[in-house]
Amino acid sequence: MTCSLERPSLQNIFNRQRDMFSTTVLNGSPIIPESNEWYVVALNAAMVEEFYAITEQQWKERDPRYACCDNLYKLAAAEGIYPRTSKRAEGYVKLLGTAGSVLPSTIEVILGTRNYRSIGVVPTTMPQAGEIIINVRAVEGGVEGNSDGVVTTGTLASAIAGVDRTVEVCGGMLCGGEPAEDCEAFRRRYLDRKTYQPRATATWLKNKILEWPCATRVLDRAGSCCGCGDDCLDPECKCVSCGDNMEFYVMFDNSFPCGIPPESVVAQLNQWVFGEHAGYGEGLVEIGVCGRIVQPIADMVNIRVDIEDCPTAGQQNQIENDIIAFMKTIAPSQPIRMQQIELIVANVMGGAVNTSARMEQVTPNREAGYINDCGDYYPECDYLPCLNEVTFTKLEGGLGCA
Repeated sequence: MTCSLERPSLQNIFNRQRDMFSTTVLNGSPIIPESNEWYVVALNAAMVEEFYAITEQQWKERDPRYACCDNLYKLAAAEGIYPRTSKRAEGYVKLLGTAGSVLPSTIEVILGTRNYRSIGVVPTTMPQAGEIIINVRAVEGGVEGNSDGVVTTGTLASAIAGVDRTVEVCGGMLCGGEPAEDCEAFRRRYLDRKTYQPRATATWLKNKILEWPCATRVLDRAGSCCGCGDDCLDPECKCVSCGDNMEFYVMFDNSFPCGIPPESVVAQLNQWVFGEHAGYGEGLVEIGVCGRIVQPIADMVNIRVDIEDCPTAGQQNQIENDIIAFMKTIAPSQPIRMQQIELIVANVMGGAVNTSARMEQVTPNREAGYINDCGDYYPECDYLPCLNEVTFTKLEGGLGCA
């Protein structure tokens, strides 16, 4: 279907004006080029062309893809959508103190040069462990509230009896601070919002969960958590069909040890995503969609690397850093092949050097997982192998270190 108001070319506009002028004014006589009548027709054609241009521009101003910023804001405001103000940075801090000490409902801390206040529910007393992790948010918005390992400690803005004045920033990470939304960023968000996007899909939900401050990965609860296995003879064994459940692990690799969030953070995430009563549409997901965020359990492991010849300090550091980076990509409940570790070593040492690697549980625990004869690690459901240390030894038969 063609547009009913197709814009003609300037030549067509001129020809139409010329013919109309000849018919109505000159009684059908031709218009001589460069005559007074010729210039009158040319002016009329230019005016008509200007009207077309203005109309086309005004029509574009009703299209959010092309509208200028002022008109874009007016179009969106009619639907109740407005530009976002600056976002405030968030993070997690650890407080130490005497068990049973009374805690205020709101705690304010000073980190670097900025003030942060607790969000969510703060327990009324210090737990028996003598430490607590709370979620804090910057009082002022903007990227200035972010910190990537620069701010590691801070102080309480006001003293609390029985609680240390110094606080620790978990992982030194304060994330999510952003400037106020500019015109083009608002345009993209507005257009995305007008595009239909189903909210019940796992992909949409994972991307949404990653908006949580300092979250780095959202992983499916799969692997050893799916199904019972052939050796499950216990009638109480509950088989899990992972394909029918929206269950995830949310990892904070730069904030918490092993990337595992504490229970309080997992509880906040569950309420935000699925609501207090799952399936009622109280969270991000639609009515009828159930699921949960699961907290992984750390199983500390050591990795021993055997190399035929003595590696240099630089090679050892490179191997260790690559293994640390690799372990941060591991998902809970998923096996680790020792071949993956050996490939990391070979990439640094070269294929000609004889190498091998072994993994050992710091505290052998069959409930957490097991290592087979090939050195592959098989974790049980919800367990995450977490690197304790990497050690280097001389492979038997090697030349040794000078």
